[in-house]
Amino acid sequence: MYVCFGLTTIVVAVAWGALSFRLWYGRNRLRLEMPALAARLGLRHFSNAAVVGLGTWGGVVRGHHLLLVPDEGRVRAWLGREAPLTLEEYDDRRPPAAGQVAFRSSSKAFNGRFAKRHAAADVARRLTAPSREIDRLTSFLTRHRGGRLQVRGEKVNYRPLGDRDPKFIPMRGLAQRLEDFVDFLCALDALLASTQAESKTYQ
Repeated sequence: MYVCFGLTTIVVAVAWGALSFRLWYGRNRLRLEMPALAARLGLRHFSNAAVVGLGTWGGVVRGHHLLLVPDEGRVRAWLGREAPLTLEEYDDRRPPAAGQVAFRSSSKAFNGRFAKRHAAADVARRLTAPSREIDRLTSFLTRHRGGRLQVRGEKVNYRPLGDRDPKFIPMRGLAQRLEDFVDFLCALDALLASTQAESKTYQ
């Protein structure tokens, strides 16, 4: 009996140690890979040892000013222009905010992903008309169905892996999702460029 108890304790201790090492390795792998990944996407990486996280990315990608703050489970991003726009995966049934209207996009994938779609009239017109930018948004939404996405004004929240932990997947898989996300941001910013959205820059 005591022998079995001792073996069980050893097995549990070894399993816990292996899990702890994997968590530690995954967290440090992400932290070390972030500067190279930012450079690959055309962004500058700013690291701050006093701030918990993976640093800040900022710069101009294909003419679009972007700011990204990646963390272990999500990416917070800011577009280069601010516009009345709300996209949510869940509809809380609240009416559009002042100056916004409900709309349906020309893309079925877009409508299927975002149950709540509110925007200023000029922004809604751009999102309802077929365009190359809408095709790029649709491509991202179709390829990455498992993530979580939210747009509020110029701020975009993205969880590339949904509820999964990024420390447990290959870096290549996470990098591809982030690369596609940057293209999604550029396409959305391009759509807003022809509206009355206020331009912003991130140095």
